Amino acid sequence: MRVDAEHPERWSNDVLRIAASGEDVVSEAGVQHVTRGVHRVASFRVVRDGLVARGRAYWTGPGADPSPAG
Repeated sequence: MRVDAEHPERWSNDVLRIAASGEDVVSEAGVQHVTRGVHRVASFRVVRDGLVARGRAYWTGPGADPSPAG
């Protein structure tokens, strides 16, 4: 979250939830940009000794992905 908060392109974050188990940390955030609009981000990280050892983030925006049928 801190990376986006300090990003020079003016992103802002709303943390929606964080879950952790051992070294694994998962977060969901609402991210807003002044010209690029609102997005959702799901991040999956491995944290060791207080530092991110590796991770992956999936981004989407409103209406970008259709909901599955059912």
